[in-house]
Amino acid sequence: MATSQIVWTILPYGAAGAPGERGTRRRVSVVVSPRLTPESADEQILGKFPAFVKWPDVLGGAKFSAISGGKQIGLELISKIDPDLWREFFTEDTPVAGFQYMDMSAVNLRSYSVRNMLGYVKRHYGKLAVQAASNHPSLLPWRDAHPDLKKMLSDAGTRTTVIPFGRDKVEAALPGFRALLRRKLRSGHRSPSVRAEGDLPRRGPRTCGQG
Repeated sequence: MATSQIVWTILPYGAAGAPGERGTRRRVSVVVSPRLTPESADEQILGKFPAFVKWPDVLGGAKFSAISGGKQIGLELISKIDPDLWREFFTEDTPVAGFQYMDMSAVNLRSYSVRNMLGYVKRHYGKLAVQAASNHPSLLPWRDAHPDLKKMLSDAGTRTTVIPFGRDKVEAALPGFRALLRRKLRSGHRSPSVRAEGDLPRRGPRTCGQG
C-alpha cells in the first residue's frame, strides 16, 4: 500500500502590523516536503495519493500551530493555492517516482556569517561595478577571468588546480559541490510552500506541526 509522509520546515517571514506601526505578529513561511512512497508499479501515480490530488482543499481545511519554548501557538493561513492552477499541473495520472533517501552527511557545504557576507558583497561588488562599468566581467576561460571576479570567487571558497601541459601550466577552477551530483534526484513533484502568521516570539519557533 502506498504511504506518504510530510516534512514541514518553518522559516521566518518578517512581521505584520497596522500601517505605520511596528509589526507585532510574526510571520513564517512553511516549506512542505511530501515524501511519497509507492509500494507497487500501479501505485506510481498521484491518484494513489488523493490528499495531494486535492491538496488546495486539504490545505484550506487544515489548522496549523507552532511550538516555541514549550508553548503551542496557533497560526493563521494567509496564502492560498489556486485550485484550478493546481489541477493544471497535478492530476491523478501525474507520475510519482517515489521518495528515495539520500545521505548528505558526507557533503561539504559552506555557511557564512551574515555580517561577514554583507561586507564581502559590498567590497567585491563595489570593485566590479567600477572596473566593469561598460562591459560584463569575464569568467571563462578561468585564465582570462576578470581579476576582481576571480578574487571574489576565491574569497568565497572556489578552489583551483594547476594542470601541466608539457612546459606550460593551466590553472582551472574545480567544480563546486561535486558530491551533490553523484546521483540524480528523482521526485514526483516540487515542494510547495505556505505562509502563515501568529503571535510568535522574535527568536521564532523551533518546530511546526499540523493540528
